[in-house]
Order: sequence, then C-alpha cells, then structure tokens
Amino acid sequence: MQRGGLKAPQLRYATSVVGAALVLVGWILQAMALDRGSVTVIEPIFSMTVVFVLPLGWWLTAQTVTLKHALRACVVVLGLMLFITFGNPAGGRANAPNWEWLVAIVLVALLCGGLMWAGREDQPTVRAGTYGAVSGLLAGLLCGTLTKPTVELLHSGGLAAVLGSWMVYALALAGLLAVLYQQVALQTGRLAPSVATGSVANPLIGVILGIVLLEQFLSPPTWHKVVALSALGCALAAAAAIALS
Repeated sequence: MQRGGLKAPQLRYATSVVGAALVLVGWILQAMALDRGSVTVIEPIFSMTVVFVLPLGWWLTAQTVTLKHALRACVVVLGLMLFITFGNPAGGRANAPNWEWLVAIVLVALLCGGLMWAGREDQPTVRAGTYGAVSGLLAGLLCGTLTKPTVELLHSGGLAAVLGSWMVYALALAGLLAVLYQQVALQTGRLAPSVATGSVANPLIGVILGIVLLEQFLSPPTWHKVVALSALGCALAAAAAIALS
C-alpha cells in the first residue's frame, strides 16, 4: 500500500520523525512560556489539548463532533479563564531547596509506582488509563514544574551552570520516561483513557507543585480561591469527558 509515493512502513517512520520533532518544538515553546509566566498558569493550559483535538479529529479522521463535545470544550475554555482571572497566581520563587524537590520526586515516584502496579493486569483500558496518568504526572512534575528553575538558571549562570546542575538531567530523563509511558498507554489501542488521564494528571500536578514548591499562591480573598479551584476542576473534568467520549 502506498500513499504519496511512500510505502506504509516508510510513512509510519516519517510520521514518527515528524511527531518527535513537533514534541521537541512543543517543549521549547513550553520552556519559553514558563520563562515568562507562572507554572500554575501555564500548566492548566495543557488541558486545552483535547479541545484542539476536536476540529483536527473531524478534519483528519472524519470523527463526529457533536454539540455535547462543543459545549464541553466551551466549559474547558471558560473554566481556564475563570481560574486565571480569579486565581491570578503570581509571585512566588524561581526555585525550591533541593530537599523539597527530592521529597516531591519521591512522592510522585511512589504514586507512579502504585499506578503501574494497578495497571499490571492484562486489561487494555486499565493499562491505558494508568500509564497515561503516569506519563502526565512525569510531564507535570519535571517537564513542567522543573523547567522553570532550569530556565532561570540559564539566565543567571549560562549554559555551563545548567549543564552542571542535576535539574537538566532529571528533566531529560523525565521527558524520555513521559514519552515512553505515553507510548505504552497508546499501544493498548485505548486512546480515550490514556489521553483523558494524561490531560488531567499533567496540569493537576503542575498546579499543586507550583503552589507548594514555588509558592505561587492563588490571590485572596478566599472566595476567589474557591471560584478559581472550582473552575479548574470543571475544566479538567470537561477535558476528561471529551477524551472519554
């Protein structure tokens, strides 16, 4: 079978290379965004992934997009707008002490280990969901939260300082593992649960660590925080509902 002069194996290889290149470009753009904004603002925006998937799915693979899908997409966008407006997370610090990073990494590693243990059974849907969540947690912890102090270190000490820090190597390892577990989740053939759990776990852990480690607290008064967190919860729930449908 050929398409555009390429055989099927060649086409798959070409699309894999293009996909990997786009992932790299995405990480660079993410680092640029985190250089200019806070983790607790940038990370929730990744739940918009499932919103962009809707028109692409309709256009590229002729998937049906219903009014319910469109309304859920609106909930995602509106929820993120309310979270940013009322939460207004700002300030904080550029980095955290190494021992705090160590505690966070150990806790997330234990959580990932528990998820992988739960997904060890030969049930494709469970494996897709658990490994998708592991990928999202790793991306949110290191590829998201740890990117900001790494970029700050680049500004203050240059490339030599970055290469001499443990952060850049942890960042690279987490990125590779996140992609690996994402591929394991996708290879189950259950796209919906892998995308749903990943799109929720990534911003959720990013917001939590942005608040706890980098002290990017939501703005007072208390009712602003309640509205912001409720809106974020609705946005993530709507994103998961889109993926699962």
